[in-house]
Parts: sequence; structure tokens; C-alpha cells
Amino acid sequence: MKRKGLFFAALALNWLALFFAVWRMPEQIPMHVNIDGIVDGMGPKWPLLGLGALPVAIFLLFLALPRIDPLRESWQKHEKAFERVALAILLFLALLGWLVASLAFAGNALGSAVSFRFEALICAGVGLLFLVIGNYMGQVRQNWFFGIRTPWTMASEAVWRKTHRAGGYAFVGCGALCLVGVALGLFTGLFWLEILLVVAPVLLAAIWLTAYSYLLFKKEQQ
Repeated sequence: MKRKGLFFAALALNWLALFFAVWRMPEQIPMHVNIDGIVDGMGPKWPLLGLGALPVAIFLLFLALPRIDPLRESWQKHEKAFERVALAILLFLALLGWLVASLAFAGNALGSAVSFRFEALICAGVGLLFLVIGNYMGQVRQNWFFGIRTPWTMASEAVWRKTHRAGGYAFVGCGALCLVGVALGLFTGLFWLEILLVVAPVLLAAIWLTAYSYLLFKKEQQ
């Protein structure tokens, strides 16, 4: 509990630091960068505080989930896995807020090219996040909020266990492909590869894991 309190304090301080950063920004800041690295959208600075507050809100949600889940005993079994995944998600969101803020500090205006590969950093962050999730997926026990929840994984603990073991490999593969896409985009200039190798593997993994859980359930019933 003490560790959770310290982490909440760190997230709150992160939001406070972002607040003072936003205070010093111009009224209009870059809010969107296209695939060519050009700023194509501007907006008021204050909504950035909402993005900065998102990790705090999600942290509070994460605290509530084990308490409202009817399968509360499962959270004690996968507590370590959930904490590691939650930490990775919250760090990614906190860094995302500062990444958007950095566009304003760099003095970018509408139509200007950003001085760093904005989309590559986001895709790399997503890839690392998938690697962390995949590493702990096999430890997740049956529950209503965290994991691969299909009608068939929720109906059978054995199907849940096997699906999450396969899901761990799938998420690690998705993370690796994200990082490969970033590397290919940087070396070839084909920026669309980064987006493709983030979106396509995740969609394919979701479809495959859903079908896999169904087939496991049918086999178990037979």
C-alpha cells in the first residue's frame, strides 16, 4: 500500500510539473503531426492537462478493479503481473503527455517539420508496452477486467489459461514487429511501415486469439 501511495504521488507531481510547463506555453500549440512529420493541427494548450491527468485517473481505476471484481481472489494470484503491466501503461501515458508538450517547446508552428520522428517514438513505446504485456500475460488468472476476455475464456478456466499462454507469445510478437517497423521506417523512409506493423499484427492477434479460445472451448466440450 505504501508503494502504491508513492507511485500516486509521483503521478500527481508529474501532472503538476506538466501544469507549470503548459503555463509557459503559447496559447496555440501543435496537437497533431502527420505521417510525414509535418504539424498539421494546432489547438489550445489547456486540454494538454487532460492528457497529463489521464495516468492519475487510470491509476485510480486500476486500484478499484480488484475490489469490484467478483473473482477477487484471482487478483491476489496475479498481483505482481498486474502491477508490472499497470506500471508500463502508466509510464507510457505519462511520457506521451511530455512528448506532445515537447512539440510546443520546440517552437513548431502549423506546416513546420518537427525536429524528431514523433510517430517513431510513439510506435517504439507501443512496441515496448506490448513486450511487457506479453511477458506477463501467461500469469493472469481468470477475472472480469484484466486479460483476454472472450465468452469462452470466461466459461472455462482451462481455456483461459491456454489462451493467455498463447496470448503472451502473440503480444511479444506484436511488440517485436512494432520495433522492426520503427527500424525499417527510420532506415528506408517508408513511414507507413511503422503504422502497418503496429496496427496489422494487433488486429490479427485479436482475431486469432478469439478464434483460438473458441476452438479450445469446443474441443473441451467434445
